[in-house]
Amino acid sequence: MVTYFDACEILEMLSEASVKVFLDGGWGVDALIGRETRIH
Repeated sequence: MVTYFDACEILEMLSEASVKVFLDGGWGVDALIGRETRIH
């Protein structure tokens, strides 16, 4: 599973590259809330 740290690092890299990101479920949301919300 992607960790909170991993997700933040990915989001930071995308932000630095001026890439807009929208999290609408999946691993990104799971990582930021710290638990798996559904089986992947």
